[in-house]
Amino acid sequence: MKPPLLHHIAIGTSKLQQMREFYLKLPCMELTREWYDEMGSLRSVWFHISPNVILMIEKKEKTKAPEALVFSLDSQSYVQIKNFQIIEQTKSSIYFLDPDGNKIGYSISKGNFFFRSPLSFSWVSFSLSFSLAI
Repeated sequence: MKPPLLHHIAIGTSKLQQMREFYLKLPCMELTREWYDEMGSLRSVWFHISPNVILMIEKKEKTKAPEALVFSLDSQSYVQIKNFQIIEQTKSSIYFLDPDGNKIGYSISKGNFFFRSPLSFSWVSFSLSFSLAI
């Protein structure tokens, strides 16, 4: 069996504590490690986002993140993210921003989709909805 192709994703931020609190609220994020510098200041926070993939949020002055960080979405995850301010939508994905302005998304598993509506999303399989911030 081949090992997983992806080991970790690293995001640099000057707002490490805000990012830590934000990512703690996301579904399926398991805080696994916090690293401190020699002065005792938080310098890195690690989350397992799957059994084999780690999200590493590192303290940096200049930041550069991927275009979007997109996770799989299920019914339990949906309930946890329904109150975030949605900035973009497709038939199968929703997107919002983290405290640094990085685009975070969730895509729905095969067989489910969002109804497109100017004012709301509906989770078809579970009949949940939330308002789109305009």
